[in-house]
Amino acid sequence: MTTFLILTALLVLVELLVGVRFLRHDRPSAPPPSHLDWSAGLLPSRPYASQL
Repeated sequence: MTTFLILTALLVLVELLVGVRFLRHDRPSAPPPSHLDWSAGLLPSRPYASQL
């Protein structure tokens, strides 16, 4: 019984660590390609409304 509890506790701990790491690293590192990087000086030459 003690071995079962220790193995179950280890399994729960591993699942918790994997879940936390997944949630922390599930963010995109760069903006999507559809959004221009305005901080790099790539400003649009005219307003978006006039590009239709």
